[in-house]
Amino acid sequence: MEGNDKGGVKRLAVAGAITALSIIAVMKLGNVSLEEFRYAKTEYIAAAFLLHVLFWLFWTVRLEVISSILGYSLPFREVFLGVLASNFVAAITPSSAGGEPVRAKVLVDCGMGVGEATASIMVERFLDAIFFSFFLLVMLSLSGFAVGLGLKIGVVFTVLIALLIVFLFELFKYPERVERFLKFIEKRVRREFFVRIEREIWMFRDSIRTFLRDKSKAMTLLALTALIWISEFLVPSFVLLAFTCDPHWILSLTSQAILVIASLVPLTPGASGIAEFGFFYLYSQFVECSVGAIVGVWRSITYVSNILAGIVANLYYFRRLVLK
Repeated sequence: MEGNDKGGVKRLAVAGAITALSIIAVMKLGNVSLEEFRYAKTEYIAAAFLLHVLFWLFWTVRLEVISSILGYSLPFREVFLGVLASNFVAAITPSSAGGEPVRAKVLVDCGMGVGEATASIMVERFLDAIFFSFFLLVMLSLSGFAVGLGLKIGVVFTVLIALLIVFLFELFKYPERVERFLKFIEKRVRREFFVRIEREIWMFRDSIRTFLRDKSKAMTLLALTALIWISEFLVPSFVLLAFTCDPHWILSLTSQAILVIASLVPLTPGASGIAEFGFFYLYSQFVECSVGAIVGVWRSITYVSNILAGIVANLYYFRRLVLK
């Protein structure tokens, strides 16, 4: 446990250092002075932060809807704190990969089975993949911006979705293949461990089937997914307005989609460095004012706030664990 705590602190320190140095470097490249921040309009910065809060809230509501499909009614506060805690872990792990296990653990703590929780997180990722593939292609057609890079990313996401659909089809159409796989591993693991694996695999399969049957809530989940990401993608435009710059709504939305997908590359904790320099490069193509200042405020709202709110959420869980 102590080793895990030290590892977490180390990753947080590395992520924070990379982010801080990247912001400073970008501000130096953009010849940003502190005077520019004095004249920023606080009402637009407040609106940008509110959009990020909506990002948290919409994510929580989506998890609530997903859990309701499986017949669970989870406490909103617990799920919301789980989203904040998962964002903290995502901020200090490469490609934000640490967030999913945290949300799954929160769902299990609220009464879900491991297979059901895993299926819920998989549905989240599937919804995000559908949204990004569709959204990026639409925005690129509207803006004509970064067509080469954007189309490559869109094609990759489309291929991944196709592979996922094929995998799910095989899983549901030919369950006997799953049984053969289970028999293969039965002789290679302990009996109690195998029983647990078998139970969770079938629970996972049943949970996915439940999601696929409930078409009435499919549009609700897609709408919530769009609200999650569009609220987050609008943050830079409001930061631009705070510095009396053109918000470039379409180009900014397109750039944000490209940045999020590029940030999935597992190079640095929380995509530190990749996000800052990627933002600087993309926005320098169309923003007339100082991009360096925009990067600093944007990253503070969307990244630093995730860390701070996540620390509060994790302290809540730690306190509850101690009291137990």
